[in-house]
Amino acid sequence: MDTGLTDAAIGSPPLNIFGAKRGYKVLLWARDYVNLPQNALIVTDKKLQQFPDQIKRTIKGTIEALRFIRERREESIDVLAKWTKLDRETATAMLDAYSLAYSADGTMTDEGLQAAIEEALMRAKLDKKVSISQVANRTLLTEAQKELGLK
Repeated sequence: MDTGLTDAAIGSPPLNIFGAKRGYKVLLWARDYVNLPQNALIVTDKKLQQFPDQIKRTIKGTIEALRFIRERREESIDVLAKWTKLDRETATAMLDAYSLAYSADGTMTDEGLQAAIEEALMRAKLDKKVSISQVANRTLLTEAQKELGLK
């Protein structure tokens, strides 16, 4: 955009912050129009069967990190600034932009998960139906939430 070769771009934080410093405006956020998860923990059936405790510990650690971000904002900004090697102002804007999409307890809605499945099928050019139950198992998530006193 700086060179004039394009008038718009799609990007994610911190591009919006760098753009704002150059006078560019965010026209819309995808999260306001599409309910897609930011990330997911993906494992094979074999891993799930052989190492359920390891997977549950990973889920619990993720939930604890999500809670840390929500409950300890200033420390989270410090961690993000150090990890990304960006200034605190940029790290703050990044955290503010990303944290809106974070789950409080690791839960993903059925709507969001189904949208992610359909998006993956479309990208793979597969014309078939895949149900949530074929790709998602929330048993360990539910157990982890209970162990953390969330459910």
